[in-house]
Amino acid sequence: MVLALSKGFAARGLALEEAIFPEAKRETSARFLADAMEAAMETSTAVRDFRLRRNLQHVLALYRLLRSKKARVVNINFGNDRISFWDTLAIRLAGVHRRFASVHHASPFEGIRDRFVTKLGSLFCSRVVVTIPALTEILVEAGVSQRKIIEIPLSLSQRTSLSSQHEARKILGLPADAFVIGSLGRLVPSKGFDDLVTAVAVVRRETRPIHLVIGGKGYLENSLREFAHAKLGTCAHVLGRIDDPSLLYSACDLFSLASHEEGFGLVFSLRPYSMAFRALRSTFGGVAYAIARGQTGIVVAHRDLKALANAIGSLLHDDKERRRMGAAARERAIREFGVDNMVDQYRNLRFQTIG
Repeated sequence: MVLALSKGFAARGLALEEAIFPEAKRETSARFLADAMEAAMETSTAVRDFRLRRNLQHVLALYRLLRSKKARVVNINFGNDRISFWDTLAIRLAGVHRRFASVHHASPFEGIRDRFVTKLGSLFCSRVVVTIPALTEILVEAGVSQRKIIEIPLSLSQRTSLSSQHEARKILGLPADAFVIGSLGRLVPSKGFDDLVTAVAVVRRETRPIHLVIGGKGYLENSLREFAHAKLGTCAHVLGRIDDPSLLYSACDLFSLASHEEGFGLVFSLRPYSMAFRALRSTFGGVAYAIARGQTGIVVAHRDLKALANAIGSLLHDDKERRRMGAAARERAIREFGVDNMVDQYRNLRFQTIG
């Protein structure tokens, strides 16, 4: 997102002066990103990872950093939906005129403290940027003023050339004539890959063989591979990390994710024009927003394995419907989630009245 915004601003005559990253141990990837943005790069302990607690010492450190930069506009990004009171206070005290907080993950607040701190943190923001309507609902419930919230969808990478299905399957070692279901994401419990394996196993008992291919890295890779092979035999392919995710999308007849929670649900939309169909188990967070029900895919109830299996089975033999959904998904991605749309909306924030 940061890279896309930087390039988009440059094309419109605006410049990103500096990118500041929190952790020195990630300096290599941070420098690569900063170089791609053609912006100065700095790592600073004054910028804390969103998962770490803050205190007065961090307020002073961030205050001094921003004063030294003479920053006029700051967009601070949080990987969840908690807005740090300490961070936004420091930005306000530093005299920054335009103060934007972007939050990226929809997860219900579990306690009064998180709600209260987020509400306080929002008081020092000019605007709070969210990617999906579900985030607006969560923040408003926590007490954040709705007039401060603006919804700007994340942009999607649009590739003009993709491998053919035959080429992609050859590269990934998948059968050329099989019906292939694909899934992609971090191999962690919250992504529900074990449930997807179980649902596919149910469908396979009632129809022709199905191959399931899962891409992504995570600490569950080995155990998931063993579980998938036990359920599906040689029809299970847990590939691990995939350098080019578009290969997986191109290889699929159907894409499914049985996630328990999602922020925006990028994997449902990242390469929409190469997917024939998207089935989704969880209705929580951004997933219901990423898929237009009945138009670009099927959304089924959270933790309903039977419904997921039925959704997969219903379109297994319906080539026409899968193609219709795939075409609709591609058109929607270009229309609503293009890079230009995101950049223009962020650029227009400078014209917003400061809250």
